[in-house]
Amino acid sequence: MSPCGNIVLVGLSGAGKTSCAQILAELLDLAVLDTDVIIQKNTSMSVAAIFAQQGEVYFRALERQLIEDFIEANLAGTVLSVGGGLPAQGDNVHLLKKLGLTVFLNASPETLARRLSQDVNRDHSLRPLLARPGTDKDDCKEESQGVKENNLEAALSDQLARRRKYYEEAHLVINTDGKSMQDICLEIQTIIVNNAC
Repeated sequence: MSPCGNIVLVGLSGAGKTSCAQILAELLDLAVLDTDVIIQKNTSMSVAAIFAQQGEVYFRALERQLIEDFIEANLAGTVLSVGGGLPAQGDNVHLLKKLGLTVFLNASPETLARRLSQDVNRDHSLRPLLARPGTDKDDCKEESQGVKENNLEAALSDQLARRRKYYEEAHLVINTDGKSMQDICLEIQTIIVNNAC
C-alpha cells in the first residue's frame, strides 16, 4: 500500500501513464483507474467520438466532474491515470493534488513521437488532439487536418509547451526519456517508500 494514498499520473499522450499506472498498482498493491476509460464506459462512446460529436469543451466538463466525484467519494488506494489535457483546464491540477501524490511523467517530444507514431498512424481516433493540432484549453477550435508522420513531434512539442506549466505543478517530476516503464515505476516506488510522502 502507498503511504501517499492515491497516486495521480499526469503527462502527455505517450508519456506512459496507462502502462505505469498498471505497474505501480501491482508494485504498491493499489487499485488502478483511468479517466478516459471511465468516461468511455459512462458515455458508451470513445474519446474521439465525444470530441467529434460533442466537442472538447463537453469532454473537459466530463473530466472535471469525474475528478470532483472522486474527491467527494474520498477515493483511496488508487493509481489514477488522467487524460493529458485534464491538468491544463482551470484549476484541475489543484483538484488532482487534493486526490493524492501527483506525478508528472516528463518525456521529450521526440520520445513521445517515437512511442506514439504507430498508434497515431494506425488510428487517429486514439489521440483526438493529435489528429487536430493546435487545439487545447483556450484554443478549442476545430481543425480538419490530421497529423502526418513528419509533424507528430511538432504537434507534441506544441502541446507540451502549452501544458508544461500545469504538469510541473505536480508533487513529483520523473524524466522518462531512455527508461523502461518498469524502471520509471521502480523509481517512483523508491521515492514514495523512502520519503513516505
